[in-house]
Amino acid sequence: MSAQPELLLSITDFLAFERGQQEKHEYLNGRVYRQAGASFLHNLVCANVIAALRPLVRGGTCRVYANDLRLKIPQRQQYLYADVTVIRGAIVRDATDADTARNPRLICEVVSPSTEDYDRGKKFQAYRRIPELAEYLLIAQDTVRIEHFVRQSTTM
Repeated sequence: MSAQPELLLSITDFLAFERGQQEKHEYLNGRVYRQAGASFLHNLVCANVIAALRPLVRGGTCRVYANDLRLKIPQRQQYLYADVTVIRGAIVRDATDADTARNPRLICEVVSPSTEDYDRGKKFQAYRRIPELAEYLLIAQDTVRIEHFVRQSTTM
């Protein structure tokens, strides 16, 4: 994500704007941020993650989605893109935009030195608001490191 917002828009205007763009943009409380293009290494890691997950979900109710799936953060004016998303069962579509999902079960972010703080910080904070989210993976693209976060049940 770029450091400075490109535009200030309403949600409706953002969704209309985003449909006409070649680049992806994230939306945070009225501010529109263009996402930086991914490196060859970043794309390779994402492809390998998808390839590893596909056999694990085959035959079940989960589906693996690549980085063009937009996610809506509940009760927030936030629309984000994850590198890899797994959804169990039917996609719950956002009431404002049918091309936006609300129910990821697993989110994976491939981090680089320029995105790690955002993916680990504000983006992770936003993702934690998704009730269906059970697991979050941070995978380093430039070193061998995977961090796996699992939501703990609050019931006894």
